[in-house]
Amino acid sequence: MQTRMACKKHTDSTYFRKAITVRPDETIANIAITLNHQTDSSPRKLIDHLKTEFFTHGGIKEEMYAARKEWRRQNQ
Repeated sequence: MQTRMACKKHTDSTYFRKAITVRPDETIANIAITLNHQTDSSPRKLIDHLKTEFFTHGGIKEEMYAARKEWRRQNQ
């Protein structure tokens, strides 16, 4: 838990380079694993968000069709 909070709080690699010089190997491994999980989590959340947006609002074809329909409605 302590490692997770430190990885959330510090975004500068300088902190981690200093931290690993005084930490035991097990803690360094935990820091590396935690950073990997956090790095992996960000794109996964973005992909999930984009999927939800696509299912909710549709893709580019739906937007183009709606725009074309609206243009026709206004120009007839």
